Amino acid sequence: MRYDDLSTDYRANSFATFAAVEQSVSENISLGSTLRLESRFTDYQDSKLKSFSPDYNMQGGSAYIKYLLNNSQQLYSLVSRGFKGGGFNAGTRIPDSLTEYDPESLWNYEVGIKGSALKERVSYDLSTFWMQRYDQQIKLALQDDPTDPLSFSYLTDNAGRGRNLGAEASLKAMLTEAFEISLGAGLLNTKITSVDPALSNLDGREQSSAPSWNYALQALYHLDDCWYIKSSLNGQDSYYFDDSHDQQSNPYTLLGAELGWLKGSMRVALWGKNITNENYAVRGFYFGNEPPDYPNKLYVQRGDPSSFGLTVTYMF
Repeated sequence: MRYDDLSTDYRANSFATFAAVEQSVSENISLGSTLRLESRFTDYQDSKLKSFSPDYNMQGGSAYIKYLLNNSQQLYSLVSRGFKGGGFNAGTRIPDSLTEYDPESLWNYEVGIKGSALKERVSYDLSTFWMQRYDQQIKLALQDDPTDPLSFSYLTDNAGRGRNLGAEASLKAMLTEAFEISLGAGLLNTKITSVDPALSNLDGREQSSAPSWNYALQALYHLDDCWYIKSSLNGQDSYYFDDSHDQQSNPYTLLGAELGWLKGSMRVALWGKNITNENYAVRGFYFGNEPPDYPNKLYVQRGDPSSFGLTVTYMF
């Protein structure tokens, strides 16, 4: 194919207003709300005589209620609306029908509890949520010329609708004066619930970059007033790499450790990340690139291998 040049001129201006208010209605109950209004004005033109000026007016905010069970526990319920701005895809081979994409909006419904126990030696936070995504934005890769594996265009499009259902929890506990552990974990179930007919392969599929579980465990032990040792374990489930294909990652777990010395404003830390040298993928691309038949094949970007270092920090 013949490659082409494209010169573009793009300008954007955004104006936003934010407000928040909270009011106690009784000794134990508080009500609150937030509001965000944003207007975005854009102007685009290029050397192929394509020009457009989409403008967007977007609204977001929240309404919530807090209920104090006692001095150390609080229940809350939240309804919020967020948004992601629209835009356009620039390129010499982008179809006119995919040049612009609309803003995405999200409604989130959440309930949770947070608090502490055992004279604040244990603190916790637990929440569950349900999200509905409208005009969901997805990332696509199009091969412009089937005979040329290098002729790709990357663009954003609106898939339709999606929904997320999940729970998140965090716990921090001082088991002794010297030993502390913390745990964070999440469960997530996602689905693309409706799509443009041209993207029917995504209908009912899980959303990309959305592992169904993840966790982070950390243990900290103070050897004395200055020396400490810390270890961490982080893991997550498999997930779809991209919206343009159905290839998935593998679950993985990463181990880290740190030996440190801390006194006053000085900290010295000897650390290691991914100590077991886990071989894991963080991104995946699926296309034909190898002659003579150019079959589609998965190519992945690996995460960082084992690394070790020394960090010296001084706080002025």
